[in-house]
Amino acid sequence: MIRVNNINKSYGEKKVIGNISLEYKNGETYILNSPSGSGKTTLLRIIAGLEKPDSGEVVYDGTGRRISFLFQEDRLLEKETIADNLRLVLKGESYEEALRDVHELIPEADVNDKVSEMSFGMKRRLAVIRAVRYDSDVLILDEPFLGLDEENIDKVKDYIKRGQRGRTVIMASHVV
Repeated sequence: MIRVNNINKSYGEKKVIGNISLEYKNGETYILNSPSGSGKTTLLRIIAGLEKPDSGEVVYDGTGRRISFLFQEDRLLEKETIADNLRLVLKGESYEEALRDVHELIPEADVNDKVSEMSFGMKRRLAVIRAVRYDSDVLILDEPFLGLDEENIDKVKDYIKRGQRGRTVIMASHVV
C-alpha cells in the first residue's frame, strides 16, 4: 500500500496541493481526474520521490519502491531508433515483448525507425510501451493518452490493463 499523508506543496506563494491524504492499495488502478493546474503532476512526482513535499509524507507499506514513470513529455532519445529507446530500459524477455508490442500499438512503424521521424502520437505510444514494460512495483502515468485519437486511446487503455501484472497503477488523465 502507498499512503500519502497530509501532503502540502507550494511554489512560491501558490499552493498547489493542500493537505492531501490518500491510500493506494497494491495491485489496484487509480485515476486522478481534475482540471489542469490542480496539482496532479506534482502529486505524481511526490509519490515517485522526484519532488519533495513542503510537509507530509509518502509511505510505501508492503509495496516495493521500483517505480516506472511516464512523464507528460515522452523523454525519448530522438536521435536513436525505437529499438534503441526500448533497449535503454529493458532487458531480455521484456525487450523482446516490447518489440512485439511496437507492432501492436505502432503498426505503422518499424523498430529501426528513428524517433525524430515519428509523429507525436507514435512517440507517445512508444513512451507508454517503455513505461509499461519496465520491471517495477508501481506504474505512474502522467497523461498517457495525451495527443492520441480515440482509436489509439482505446488500444493504449487495453495495453495498460494487460500490462498491470499485479502492480499498483496511478495515472493522471483527462480521459477516463
